[in-house]
Amino acid sequence: MSLQDLPPEIHSQIFSHLVTSFGPSSIHAVLKTCKQLYEVALPFSVQIFRNTAPLHIGGGPCSKIRNAQFLHYILISKPELAKYVKTLIFGSFSSEDNSPRGTPTSTAEALGVYEKYINAALSPPERKSWEGTQWLADLRRGSSDAQVALILFACEKVESLCFEEPEDARSFCFVLNLLSTSFASRSNLRRVYSEAADASLGYRMFGQEPSSLMALPRLRRYESSLACGDSLAEKQFARLPRRRSAVEEITLRRSFITGSMINHLLGACKSLKSFEYTRGIYATIPPQMLARDVLEAVLPHASTLQHLHVNLDDDWFKEEVGVPERLYMGRELRQMVALKTLVVGMQSLTGLLDGQPQGGGGRIQVPLEVEGAPRLVDCLPDNLEQLQIHSCGGQILDQASELLGVIENGKRFTKLTNIHFLFNHERINSKDVRLRCDLPRVRLEVGFQSQTQRGYELGAPLTVSKNRKHKTICSQIFAEDFRSEWLEMRGRYTTRLHHLPTVT
Repeated sequence: MSLQDLPPEIHSQIFSHLVTSFGPSSIHAVLKTCKQLYEVALPFSVQIFRNTAPLHIGGGPCSKIRNAQFLHYILISKPELAKYVKTLIFGSFSSEDNSPRGTPTSTAEALGVYEKYINAALSPPERKSWEGTQWLADLRRGSSDAQVALILFACEKVESLCFEEPEDARSFCFVLNLLSTSFASRSNLRRVYSEAADASLGYRMFGQEPSSLMALPRLRRYESSLACGDSLAEKQFARLPRRRSAVEEITLRRSFITGSMINHLLGACKSLKSFEYTRGIYATIPPQMLARDVLEAVLPHASTLQHLHVNLDDDWFKEEVGVPERLYMGRELRQMVALKTLVVGMQSLTGLLDGQPQGGGGRIQVPLEVEGAPRLVDCLPDNLEQLQIHSCGGQILDQASELLGVIENGKRFTKLTNIHFLFNHERINSKDVRLRCDLPRVRLEVGFQSQTQRGYELGAPLTVSKNRKHKTICSQIFAEDFRSEWLEMRGRYTTRLHHLPTVT
């Protein structure tokens, strides 16, 4: 039986596997085969619209010409296909990148269609507002911001949006606001990802669109790489209404945020299920978030939060610690009754630090042990199923043995089946680590990481390719291949990894 002889339902199942958001997509080759397969494959060909700089460049503006071509396709040539667009991926865009005179991105006729489409959709107050009139004016000038805004507005069934940091994205923010208010019923966005344009500075516009994003009615997952949640972003996030957002998963990788900002961000969620944060920006103004800030921000979600992953980079100095007790989470962590997975550093749990960190200038000393900090058995939630503690030193061995003993006696941590300790390789002899758990259900692992490997955990690339640039291996836009490998290898890229024996 040939491919053409198969029923359309089977064709659809096959073609769904040919759609890809990263690299060449084979679905477009199917369009050139025959009319029968063309009709089935056509909706799949628009399922993902990607408009970014080439992958080997690793960042840069989207193409205004490509935006114009796609707009013409979904609003004029084949408007019936707009409903099949599920994912939008954009490079950076701006309201100020107007097309040079004599090089229009859209014809006058096409612009007329777009203007009628917008005017028919918006209410009179929305059309006459400054943002509404500016959107139309920017479309005529050929700004990529206005184009991206119209693509997002026209594709009502879009579920995923990925974009590189925009510059003065007034039309984009206007449409986000529409989709979270008067057009909430047509917004199907469930996942949003953003990343910085400059890795050294971070996502400085992080916070420009938070109120609209967090208010999207069906948004469940928000992720950002290289986000810079400094005092400026903090003021924007402070405006978010508390416990109103439907977002359930927030991930900030290779980022920087203040304690107040994380409180505002997580406080906006009705029922947070997952929070992940890894530090990765250092050229910014203190104070940065500390372990106690994290706990205070997640405690309101004690009955729903199942996954907590925090890496504050214990190798780097923490400016303006102030009260040392804020370096660890504290006994209140036990109140997180829904928590199943916990990934965190030794200092954030125990107040113990394995050596003086970098960046203090040699003048300021960080306490290697905070008096009054709880032991592991006194702060870990009883319902944990998986525990990983990184940046460990020899100071934790006694507490780790105590924890394993409590698990063996069967009175607490009865669901904890996966325990992983990651030690700083350069500061401990692996022969000194003698941990054991004599329960068949418990998988105990001990790894030893170099400083380079600990940087890899934070999302820093291990190698730099001459043919490929990328700001971060966490990128969903420019490094999906590296990202997949990184997510799989986290916690396992070690100098040595022991799967310690259990009794069977």
